Amino acid sequence: SENNNTENVETENTDTENENNANTVEGTDNTNTTNDQDYSSGVYGNQPVKIHLIILANTAISDIGASTAVDMNNMVAEFSGISEVLGVPVNKVLFTEKQFTKKNVETFMTGFSPGLNDIVIFMYSGHGYRFSDQTEPYPQLYMRYSEYQEFNDDATMNLKQVFNEIVKKGARLNIVLGDCCNSDVGFSRSVGSSFMNSRSS
Repeated sequence: SENNNTENVETENTDTENENNANTVEGTDNTNTTNDQDYSSGVYGNQPVKIHLIILANTAISDIGASTAVDMNNMVAEFSGISEVLGVPVNKVLFTEKQFTKKNVETFMTGFSPGLNDIVIFMYSGHGYRFSDQTEPYPQLYMRYSEYQEFNDDATMNLKQVFNEIVKKGARLNIVLGDCCNSDVGFSRSVGSSFMNSRSS
């Protein structure tokens, strides 16, 4: 039997592929950092291991929702198999459909507390973009599950923000993936919200 847990599960099997996507990968291995833990003394060897698979998939959006479901299902299947072979439990946290919001992600991250020896895998599958005056190389995440929702600061966050928050949690290995575009939308951050809201209909 599998030793895993799943939260907020929404799945859909399709064969549609996302177009014009840029795959973004960033990771960190905290074994190379210096902090209060003495890693050289074998502290990790005495700690339990768990995989945390966190997926944000914009399955409800009309144009690419089906393809993000494919991304999600593939990742869940992949890490379920890895978990079973390694004998390491996996905690699956899936944000899909109307759960796909910035507020839900921030609320989850506030209470998220992985173990010292844990592995955190975060994947975003959905729309992405960048402002014309943006200096951060990583994409803005488009956190709306409907074209009719208001577009403002509550509906976007940068992938680097997610990475920084996860690294702060102190797990041994952290990997952040973004399957999304990173194209210039043609306007600066200062006018972005008002312009995008005018196109929300």
